[in-house]
Amino acid sequence: MKDPIPAEEIAKNQTPQKNPPAKKNAIPAKEVYEFYVELMDFKPKIWRRFYVSSDMTMEKLAFTIMHMFNMQGGHLFDFKIDMKPRLRKEFLSRPEINKKMVDEMVSNFPNLIVESYIDEEMDSADDEFTENVLKQTPPSRYDASTTKIKNIIKKDDECIFTYDFGDNWQITVVLEDTDAKTGLSKSELPLIKEGENFGIIEDCGSIPGLEGIVKAFEKKKGEDYEEYKNWLGIDDFDIHSFDKDELNSSVKSFIRYMTRAYNENREEW
Repeated sequence: MKDPIPAEEIAKNQTPQKNPPAKKNAIPAKEVYEFYVELMDFKPKIWRRFYVSSDMTMEKLAFTIMHMFNMQGGHLFDFKIDMKPRLRKEFLSRPEINKKMVDEMVSNFPNLIVESYIDEEMDSADDEFTENVLKQTPPSRYDASTTKIKNIIKKDDECIFTYDFGDNWQITVVLEDTDAKTGLSKSELPLIKEGENFGIIEDCGSIPGLEGIVKAFEKKKGEDYEEYKNWLGIDDFDIHSFDKDELNSSVKSFIRYMTRAYNENREEW
């Protein structure tokens, strides 16, 4: 499976133009969703809270998350949604159904997967393994470029965003509010509300690699420090750095670039 965008092409587009200012007296957007996202299995905790329009596609939601976590966009991604908590909550609201019945009904219910790239041959092989070897129901699959957030994610769903299936960066995605009263117009979305710490470093070997980089730059000496310094082209790295205003100034232009780049490469996948 081919990564959609060469790393060198991404690097040339990491200084996007700032977003134009919002128009005065703009009408507030309807159905503004508030999300909380957090990088899994890493300390210090790297997280963001942000607003998007409910009719944004899952692909553009992915690009928003990528930008907030310093992901360059040169790898594929997917969202996995565990349907069991949602169904368990719905079933338990019915007085005629007891807990034991609910557990039996949802135990083998398939997950939902929203993919950056639909590979029917590979998906079929994965589904066959899931069904024949794991004895589980294969997931339902959706295309991220055509699936809207409001049609796939519900409040309090258990959702995981995975980026780069080699390094396997995983981020928990929680829809906290489906009616956020922000007063923001659609042209002002997405908007990062708050967050902490830097994000990831591409192709470093996932969580262990990022941990190694942090330790090396804290010491600022030794073989690991020299290797990372030469590789990254920097003398210092602060995992605690986070600039909300800088992210907000460039998120929409990053989404536009990534959307164009993915669409141009889609036929080559």
